[in-house]
Amino acid sequence: MGALRDGAEKITVSVRYCSGYTIAQMQKEWDWLKGYASYGIQQFLLEAMRMGYVKEKLGKEDPDQFTYHITPKGRNAVDREKLHVLHD
Repeated sequence: MGALRDGAEKITVSVRYCSGYTIAQMQKEWDWLKGYASYGIQQFLLEAMRMGYVKEKLGKEDPDQFTYHITPKGRNAVDREKLHVLHD
């Protein structure tokens, strides 16, 4: 698998258990993302959205920030262990 797809799957798993975070919150809270720039995290999120696993919404507290949430398809993929990164 490619690095982009692996990152998208990892971020899907993370969003499954910690939904509603902004990119800045993800970067601060999730150790595996601390070495990535916001642009790299955004690329993982865009790929996860393209795959239908994650969706973005405007933040309630700050309408200029997007928050990221799991979709039913993403929840199903994580819960049934269909993602490649869950088997490494």
